[in-house]
Amino acid sequence: MLTPKIPKPLAVAASTHRAPAPSPWGAAPSRSDTRLPPAPRWLALDAADPLAASATAATAAPAAVSATVPGDMAQQAATVSGVSVEDLFEQPAIQQRLRAAAEAAEASEAAQPGGEVTHRADLLMDYWRQRFIDSVNYILFVRNAPRASKQRKAHRQLRRLEYRLIQHPPPDLIAQVEALRDATRAEWQATAQAAADRFVVLAENEAQFVSVKQRASVERVWGLPDVMEPTATVAEQPELLNKGSREVAQAVINFMAAFRKNSRFRAKADNYEGHELSNPSLGGDPRHVGKYSFDVDLSGDIATGPDGFYDKAQVIAFFMDVDKAAVATNTAWVALYNDFAVAQAVNEALGRRHIGFSGGGGNAHSAPGSFHHGPAPYLLHIHFNIMPRALKAQYDSSVRWVRAVRDYAKSLVPRVPKRPAGQGSRSNKPRPRAKLPQP
Repeated sequence: MLTPKIPKPLAVAASTHRAPAPSPWGAAPSRSDTRLPPAPRWLALDAADPLAASATAATAAPAAVSATVPGDMAQQAATVSGVSVEDLFEQPAIQQRLRAAAEAAEASEAAQPGGEVTHRADLLMDYWRQRFIDSVNYILFVRNAPRASKQRKAHRQLRRLEYRLIQHPPPDLIAQVEALRDATRAEWQATAQAAADRFVVLAENEAQFVSVKQRASVERVWGLPDVMEPTATVAEQPELLNKGSREVAQAVINFMAAFRKNSRFRAKADNYEGHELSNPSLGGDPRHVGKYSFDVDLSGDIATGPDGFYDKAQVIAFFMDVDKAAVATNTAWVALYNDFAVAQAVNEALGRRHIGFSGGGGNAHSAPGSFHHGPAPYLLHIHFNIMPRALKAQYDSSVRWVRAVRDYAKSLVPRVPKRPAGQGSRSNKPRPRAKLPQP
């Protein structure tokens, strides 16, 4: 199970609130606002970035133009701007739920034998504050940027709809444009609020992952070197791999074939470049890890519940089918899925902690430390790492053989001891030879 590293307290404690907290949406654009460019750009659908330019336009000197200009890109950009991630975090409802989860985690650890508390409520709140900012910012503004972030998609959709109105302008064009922008603004703000609310769902589950002791032992899986077996492509295995997936190790194909043979779920594996590099691996060279990591999207098989996760009973049944495939193929497996109730039920039923929490993903480009896995607008899916036990045994045997050969080679080199004090000669007596092991 992956547990978060709780950082040192932040300079601004999460328990310190601004009173009163400003609206996370900022001030709504007024229809009498005159801080707009002097001329509409109706058909400039691929002009320079208006989202970046809107901040400059908002601080420019006022110009006497009409309030609403159909097709004006700066006005359109302002419609999907004004979200403050920090202010979203400071909302009283968000703070209350996070505080309750943090205090429950601390109380759960204090109630266990020994009473050692490693996740104090105040440190969890500080930790979640930075995770919240990174995660919500990533989901709204960074993921698939610059052309396909959620903000950019909302902006481009507004431009298309306004363009259609302008092509065949109705008598009440201005009123319809204003209504369209009001609807777009409300939808954008709802998306931002959903990102905030669903982060709390993730934090509540993470608190349970790190504080509740599960009646299951640890399951360890490492990525094996890529020389252990060949890979397979979508062209070779279209029934088991999603369209667009990168290649996977042959063991993944065997695993998915066994799963599909005895399961009612029609899930396929999906992989992307470098997927395996962020997982524990063997071999010492992270550039040559085998393709033993893959994702599964169950949206076509299982509906979501009120919390945004897959229906609990059905996804538990899915994991049980996964374990049957693992037994059939002699494969060790772990998964990352952030619904604690499901993870606990499966782990304790199988006696091994196969399912853990995915937190703190990302890289330098995509907001390090942000949560990616989870209910929409986060990425609802299941991440798997598998390890064929037969190949792991071969790897261990080869490692022992290489070490034995190395030790044997060392034994052939004459040992030259340090010159004893007071003596002028050295002993060239060789060390005893080790026996060459049989492969």
